[in-house]
Parts: sequence; structure tokens; C-alpha cells
Amino acid sequence: MSYNFHLLFYLKRPKNFIKGEMMPIYLRITVKGKHSEYSVGREIIPSFWSALKGKGTGLREEIRELNDYLHTLASKVRRFHTSLVEKEDEVTAVILRDHLTGKNTSNHSLLRVYQKHNDNMEKLIGKGYSYSTFQTYQSSIRHVKQFLQLKYEVQDINVKKVDFKFITDYELFLRIDRGNNAMSAWKYIVHLKKIMLYCLGAGWIVGNPFLNYRNTAKAKARTFLNMEELDRIKNREFPLERLNIVRDIFIFSCYTGLSYIDVKQLRLDQITKGDDGNLWIFIKRQKTETPCHIPLLDEAKVILDRYKNHRICRWRKVALPVLTNQRMNGYRAPVKVL
Repeated sequence: MSYNFHLLFYLKRPKNFIKGEMMPIYLRITVKGKHSEYSVGREIIPSFWSALKGKGTGLREEIRELNDYLHTLASKVRRFHTSLVEKEDEVTAVILRDHLTGKNTSNHSLLRVYQKHNDNMEKLIGKGYSYSTFQTYQSSIRHVKQFLQLKYEVQDINVKKVDFKFITDYELFLRIDRGNNAMSAWKYIVHLKKIMLYCLGAGWIVGNPFLNYRNTAKAKARTFLNMEELDRIKNREFPLERLNIVRDIFIFSCYTGLSYIDVKQLRLDQITKGDDGNLWIFIKRQKTETPCHIPLLDEAKVILDRYKNHRICRWRKVALPVLTNQRMNGYRAPVKVL
């Protein structure tokens, strides 16, 4: 890709200029016939300036220092211009000028914006976001990195290049190369959509790339255990303690409706008598932070009593010895065998 690219250092005469005074030096950047000006922050007496060569003249130390500075600025612009051309990113005089001034508002890269989003989310863990949600976005940015390397053979890409084709190709990557099912792939697509809507709101892209995108993934209908199936699990004994713990945690969740993270963080002091004289669980749900009052049924109370003196419960000061989510999922398969 070729561009009409030109740099010119020149003096700009200020208003009320008096002969013999110093004049500011400007850099004019021209790309495809359109130019943008930038004050380099230096001045010089016109008699020591060569308009033909675009630099100071003479052997004085300050002139040599000025020329070195101008050469450094020109080299910086040329290197940045080369990098944009190699990546086939948009090149304009304004983009090159903003690179010099440090604004660089027209060259936002996808992974850079993504990482900034994740960094901010990490700071808000416990203040609106859970650690598990943060982990899913960390997985999401890793998928995007792999996709860029595989599909485009680049380390990053300008947000302006994320279009309908990019999204559909990314979905295929998630389904085929990553082996995600339709719903898992859709969740990662939603993450990307959030990032791009942020870019749209910030004015870094001019249109919503998801405007014509439609996802056809449908969640599978949930199946529920009947009482007979639940009793078969509840009465099943396993030779290993950890499997019995997994079974009990599963049964406790069934009788309380609590999620894994809510059961894991449950404390005995959150279980008190209600106005009806019976025991209730009073918590805030981890995901929604909404208050939740749950009656403690006898089946759930039996499980709590079983583990009230368990070493893990005493050490962590929790109601139940819940294992890590990875181990719980790994041990759950034997529990399902009836």
C-alpha cells in the first residue's frame, strides 16, 4: 500500500513580528494531499534558518542541537508511518501528528482497549464484579489474541478493522478451533461486543460492527431431578470422603437454591431464626448483590450439622467444606453414576 507522504519543517511568522526576533518552528505532515501542522516547541532567528533544507544553518552548538532534535522528530514520524503501512492500518496526517503529541486518539488497538477494560474490572472485584466474571474476560482476551495470530498473523489490530466478517470469523474460530459449543461461543462474542460498544461510545469507530450480526445459539432446556432421583443421590454412599462431600454440597444446593459461590462463602452466623421461629439463611447473592432470605429445610440442616466441626469449616470459618470449583466439577461425574 503506497501513500503520498511528506514532512516539512518551516518557520511560521507570528502576528506583530519584528525583524530580528525569533520565529517558531512548525512541522507540516502531508498524507495523500491533506496536511496537518504541529509546533515543535522550538524557535530560531530567521537568519539562521534554511527554508530549502528545512533546518538551522551554522556551526553553533545550539544549532546542531536543534537540527538533531528535528531529525529525531522526523525519524519518529517515519517509523510510525512505516508501522501503520505494514499493518495496513489507516494513515492520515492527523494520526501521525497525534502520535507526536501523544494523543494518538485515532489508532486504538483492540487488545489494548480489551486489556484496559480487564484492568479496570480487576480493580472492581467485590465492588460490582466477581472474580469469576473477571476470569471469564481474561479467558476471552486470550481467545482474541489466539484468533489474531491464527487468522491475521498479527499481535494486535486497530479497532476500526473489527467488522462483520471479523465477528463471524471469530465465532467460527471459537466453535471449530477452540471447540466451544454454541452458547459458550456466544458468551465470548458478547464480551467482544461490549468492548466494541465502548469504542463506539468513545468515538473511536464510526459504526456498530454488530449491527447486522445475529447469533442463533439457543440455550438447552434445563432438566430437573424428581424426588426419586434426588433421594437416590442423597442415599448413595461413596468410599472416598471427597465424593461424599461433593454429594452433600449438591444436595444442600438443591434444598436451598444457592449457587456454588454462595454455598462456598456461607457462614454459620448468616443462619438465624426468622420471625416464624424457624431457621433462615440471610445472605446477599454474590452475583447480583441482592438480599436473599431462604428457609433452612430439615434436609439442608442435617448437612450443616454433619460438617459443623469439619477441619476445613473451622479453618475457613465457613458452614460447609466446599472444594474448588474445578475439583467439584471433576468429582461430580462419579456422583452422577447411580
